[in-house]
Amino acid sequence: MGKITEPIVVEIAPNTYHINEFGIDNQYLLVGDERALVIDTGSGLYDMKKLIAKLTDKPYDVVVTHLHGDHNGGSNQFEEVWMHPLDIEWLPPVATTEQMRWKAMRMEEISRENREHYDGTGWPSYEEIFPYDTVDILEREKKCRYLELQDRQVFELGNRKVEVFHTPGHTRGSVSLLDYKRRILFSGDAMNFNVGTRSVGGPYSGVAVSTMLRGLLRIVEQRPYFDQTFTGHCNYANQINVISQPDDVLDDIIENLRRILRGTAEIIDRPSHLKPDLIMKTAMYGKAATIFNEDLLWEEGEEHIIP
Repeated sequence: MGKITEPIVVEIAPNTYHINEFGIDNQYLLVGDERALVIDTGSGLYDMKKLIAKLTDKPYDVVVTHLHGDHNGGSNQFEEVWMHPLDIEWLPPVATTEQMRWKAMRMEEISRENREHYDGTGWPSYEEIFPYDTVDILEREKKCRYLELQDRQVFELGNRKVEVFHTPGHTRGSVSLLDYKRRILFSGDAMNFNVGTRSVGGPYSGVAVSTMLRGLLRIVEQRPYFDQTFTGHCNYANQINVISQPDDVLDDIIENLRRILRGTAEIIDRPSHLKPDLIMKTAMYGKAATIFNEDLLWEEGEEHIIP
């Protein structure tokens, strides 16, 4: 079997493109009659502008769902990028080149761990599939200008409207985007089955559990307008698929968050998949594994009434 040397592009709906960045993360391109919209810039491991030019000749805006390097790492390829101001204020002062190299190496470690777990069967080596080397990740200067993305901001693409919803939890400035025409929610890392309110290695310790819960309840209100949810990681560590997240994942996360606040959650100590030496409190319910900071259940001064 040949190796994959370019991101995998799949048209998941008319004029709606899913980009798999070497099994690490997902980006999306939505094309309307007049403009296009790019959602997330990935880890910066490929020439994203060149790829977009192959898919559309329309002018476009670029939005990142949150500040993490596997969603914002390629932003320096663009002049302007939209990000929520609560994440802009936490942006690292330097480019994330070393972080990207570390993430790429961690993917191979994860695939190796899974091969060992499954007795070496059914889980090929990451480097056997994706042959790029971490030395190929070039030093880049951060050149883009960040524009302040607002809750309920609308991108009119021409016969296609995409609306922004602030869904804090994974980060304070996390957002989800609702494509009304194609009835798809693009949620970044706001509501993955394996998600958390505690940052693994970011500049802050996380977001209150209650805040994440309220953000996701806003998404529940939008359910009449979408049939599918595509996240920032439909695949991971050499898994290759283009799958909408099951509907009940959102319900399981919400119930998990409520159980944390009630004090009835099933909680385990689990190593971080990115930093195995970091043990994280993780609540388990249904399909949801929710990492949280046990010292940050509520916002300061907030009345303890469970939404």
